[in-house]
Amino acid sequence: MKPMQRQARTLALWCGLALTLSVMTGCQKSKLKAIVAIANQQCPISMGAIGEATSITYNGETVEYKLSVDEKYVNVKAFNENPGQLQSTMKTMVQSPGGELKELVDQLIASDASLKFTYIGKTSGEQASCSMTAQELKTARDTKFTPEESAINKLESIVQATNNQLPMTVDEATTLTKLGMTDNDVIYYYDIDEEKCPIPDIEKRADAMKQAIVENLRANTASLAIMISSCVDCGKGIAYRYIGNKSGDHYDIRLTPDELAKI
Repeated sequence: MKPMQRQARTLALWCGLALTLSVMTGCQKSKLKAIVAIANQQCPISMGAIGEATSITYNGETVEYKLSVDEKYVNVKAFNENPGQLQSTMKTMVQSPGGELKELVDQLIASDASLKFTYIGKTSGEQASCSMTAQELKTARDTKFTPEESAINKLESIVQATNNQLPMTVDEATTLTKLGMTDNDVIYYYDIDEEKCPIPDIEKRADAMKQAIVENLRANTASLAIMISSCVDCGKGIAYRYIGNKSGDHYDIRLTPDELAKI
């Protein structure tokens, strides 16, 4: 075969491949557009006490979730002050994804589409955004970890992101001051105003409080679902430590890994 013929055939093969990939990507984009349109029709989608997803849109390049959040639980200003942490948390969440999240990430990658989350404070209107390109999603998805390593990475990211939001007032007697992690548990630390809620009263109501916690976790948001599954995967429980602001006495309510697995 003459050089010019070889070059022409090579060019034809490359053009054919490019056209095939273009058609395939176009089909994937159409599929993604249809999926997003259906999801957007379900909005607003409740995220529990945290807030709600108000819209899910796709402009041909980016799928964007707009999330209206209660600033009692989500400090949007802290997101803007720690953009790297927000990005790191997002990256960790898409590593070794499962279920519906894996389907979404796979479809975004196939469609060469970015993923973006925009948080909007219900009271202040302040906004914070984070996004990942299709290539960044692919790199994160394809990074290999053991199930336990993946779970630990997710929990560490959740702990750090949560602590950036604290302290957080829960009610007139209770303030969430810290989220920590030990070899055995993820621990919520609450400061308790003992004039309004003595620690012995918490101990007396422990069974009812534990049941309320379980019910709240059952109606969980996506982030809580990830925390629960990650705790189960690495054999950790979730503990709630109530600490008296004057005495320093504390009482723990704990859910074991087995109890979390049943939620």
